[in-house]
Amino acid sequence: MIITTHGFIKKTQKTPVKEIDRAEYIRKEYYKQKINDQMKFYTLEEITDKHIGKIGTPARYAFDAEVEAALIGARIKEARKMQNITQRELGERVGVQTAQISKIENGRNLTISTIVRVLNALGLTASFSIGNLAPVTLGNNA
Repeated sequence: MIITTHGFIKKTQKTPVKEIDRAEYIRKEYYKQKINDQMKFYTLEEITDKHIGKIGTPARYAFDAEVEAALIGARIKEARKMQNITQRELGERVGVQTAQISKIENGRNLTISTIVRVLNALGLTASFSIGNLAPVTLGNNA
């Protein structure tokens, strides 16, 4: 358990002395553990393996795919904002409702054809490669 305080000093101290003593004791014990290296630190990979699943498992594939879709959606949103276009305007260009643009920007309902339509509406291109094969370019700079 870690207890932190806001650091403000009040004119009157309404916190009971017993509670202050307990908080100070817990803080001292926390630092003792930290100094004695009894505290275990975990890497992001260890936490992901434990809570999502190890690489190669179906749960991990699904998680990684969601992360990648969210990253693509975030880039689409960033590109839209750089062009000062609202979600409604982009939706009109793509031929979908504003709610669909919101879903796309949040990484949901993403398909290759949807990405191409959005890229075309924004006048952008994107490329990706598969293994050692030549990169594939999506969208056009129309």
